[in-house]
Amino acid sequence: MARPQKQGLDYFALDVNMGDEVELIEAEHGMIGFAVLIKMFQKIYKEGYFYEWNEKNQLLFSSRSCVDKDTIINIIDDCIKWEIFDSNLYDRYKILTSRRIQEHYVAAVYKRINVEMVRDYLLIDIYDRNNVTLIRVSDDGNEDTTDVLDAQSTQSKVNKIKANEIKIYNTIFEAYNNQNIIVHRKLTDKIKKAIDKALRNDGEDAVLKSIERYGQAFRDREYRFCTYKMTLDKFLTQDNGYMDWLDEGQKWINYMDFKNKAEEKPGENQESKIKTRFHLAKSRGDKYTADELEELILNNQQKETKENLSYDKVTVL
Repeated sequence: MARPQKQGLDYFALDVNMGDEVELIEAEHGMIGFAVLIKMFQKIYKEGYFYEWNEKNQLLFSSRSCVDKDTIINIIDDCIKWEIFDSNLYDRYKILTSRRIQEHYVAAVYKRINVEMVRDYLLIDIYDRNNVTLIRVSDDGNEDTTDVLDAQSTQSKVNKIKANEIKIYNTIFEAYNNQNIIVHRKLTDKIKKAIDKALRNDGEDAVLKSIERYGQAFRDREYRFCTYKMTLDKFLTQDNGYMDWLDEGQKWINYMDFKNKAEEKPGENQESKIKTRFHLAKSRGDKYTADELEELILNNQQKETKENLSYDKVTVL
């Protein structure tokens, strides 16, 4: 059986100057407040980079710290108030973490081969870390639920979301290869990070639509403004990439203008020209019968059509 992947730390650095926020906790709660905060840092780093602050863990933490539960809760509430812990993540997921904690954690695990971090909990940018795998924990759909799921159910949900994330990677990867612009042999970490970046800005459907539109324009032999080839990672990250093929993207707008002009029917304009010439001839007082005039105009129209077809062939060649 494989050894479980270690997530926590064996030790952590304690800053000499911990900032005004910590001094406020000490001013309000004395040395007990300071001690509780340090004990919480120990617990967070032992778990990894966050700690679920639900009723069960509050009771256990109180018992292990030998401080009553209400005092513990008041101290932690003030830590959240003074932004030692991130209030938004606590309100949404009932976890205790911060930007500084996550920065310390990522710096400490840089030698590990693989580290899993929950995308929804991140307060820092870790996309330059090749050893970090992002997973996701979504809400369970019950707006009345206040406690975070216990460890077992959370891990189960994480596994399901991770499998869905792999499916999204493969879907986008295969969609791009199917365009036959550049066929990638392997879904690399670089491509995965590019997909993650695109999905942070737009949904899966928008990314897939952009890929399809890029392929459509690239294969259109009559369109001479999309002959460049981009790798998937560049297509998803560069300024002139997939965003230009969204509904409001300039490249998609240019391509649709081209298609609309190309689909205009010459016959519609010719009918207008015939009508105009007929009235001009009548206004000049030319001595033609209606049948003779119609025959003359049709002959001229056929002659112009032949000349246009000949010109088009030369242009395409």
